Amino acid sequence: TISDDVETYRILTRIDTTEAKALCENIKYRLQNEPVNEIDVQSIWAFESPDWIDAVLHNIVKFDILNMQPAGGYIALFIETELFRYHDRGAARVVDMYERH
Repeated sequence: TISDDVETYRILTRIDTTEAKALCENIKYRLQNEPVNEIDVQSIWAFESPDWIDAVLHNIVKFDILNMQPAGGYIALFIETELFRYHDRGAARVVDMYERH
């Protein structure tokens, strides 16, 4: 799964940058071509990187994930909960990313 690759990538970034870069490209490719599930979203969101969040939001919009039940409801609730952790500007940035897609 994408989430498994994300966990492996997280470990590789501490050990081997060459393999980590290759896996990063693979994950980005998969995000362009495969719909995410709720576990994928959580594992990618954990990076708290604008680039990764933007990539997962693009995937959610592209594959209309929020309208798939029950996963879409879980993902929407997860994102709403995460936005409460952000300051207003950070939350607005995430909303802008989503709306841009």
